Amino acid sequence: MNTKTERKTGAEQSETIDVGALLMKVRAQVLTQSEDVGTRFAAEARKIHAGNAPERMIRGVVSRDEVVELLEEGVPVMPFPDPVDDNLH
Repeated sequence: MNTKTERKTGAEQSETIDVGALLMKVRAQVLTQSEDVGTRFAAEARKIHAGNAPERMIRGVVSRDEVVELLEEGVPVMPFPDPVDDNLH
């Protein structure tokens, strides 16, 4: 899979960006700066949003339907696929 892309900057200079490497860097930061709450993600996100749990970065497992529900409730979430998951194409 080609994860490199080219973009034009400033005076039409070309810059090659390795998107895969960028995703891996972001993933590493998320893993080190957040708490894994696993399948409790939706419930914990709601508690944090309501002020019933300490505000912090969390990560975990949630269904697509739960993401939609959280967003509709005003709970800020950002789905982030695991770039090392072999099931991603």
